[in-house]
Amino acid sequence: MEKIAIFDFCDTLYHGQSFDHFILYLYQNFEVPFVKKKIVILSNLFTKNTLNRKNNLLSPFKNLSKEKFEEIFLQFYNKKIKIGFNAKIIKLLLQHKSNNYKILIASGGLYEYLKYLKNDIPVDYLIATKLYFKHNLFTGKILNKECLGKNKMDMIKNNIDFSIYNMNASYVYTDHFSDLNLLRLVGHPMIVGKNDKKPTWAPKNYQYIKNNYTI
Repeated sequence: MEKIAIFDFCDTLYHGQSFDHFILYLYQNFEVPFVKKKIVILSNLFTKNTLNRKNNLLSPFKNLSKEKFEEIFLQFYNKKIKIGFNAKIIKLLLQHKSNNYKILIASGGLYEYLKYLKNDIPVDYLIATKLYFKHNLFTGKILNKECLGKNKMDMIKNNIDFSIYNMNASYVYTDHFSDLNLLRLVGHPMIVGKNDKKPTWAPKNYQYIKNNYTI
């Protein structure tokens, strides 16, 4: 049977939260009216829902053309994503690929800039949050659901047939407790983190990989 190695992206393959870095890049490189920016900031103070937060942050760019966004995605990937790779975990990914594992990256970050990973990393499957465009214009919102927690698991199951894989010989790498159900699917659950000790939410039998980096 085939084997698969599943990787979270943010704070696992990449140093930091790529969506937050993307939003910062947008606001630094494109003018947003002061009043609109203030409304967005204030509204985010009162929401704990991550989807609402993302939609609020993206809303000032409603009606920007898909063509223009494509330019932004590629620029952001080349200027920010490429220089933020976690070398330790990338090395493990490449080792898995050399051992004939299928590589799946699943992320709450945006598919639109993560699709360029194929230029630098051997990725077989990419599942991520997508933006909603209509008539080639950005609607200001995420398309359907974001790829986090239960949604991530559902999106993976809708796209990957686990029955063809030896899941006991497969791996999952992530930094976040919301991926616990995903970690339980494989024989090699791997926790990635910045602290000396494994996080308290991780079962004792899960292996821990410490990253020595600062953001």
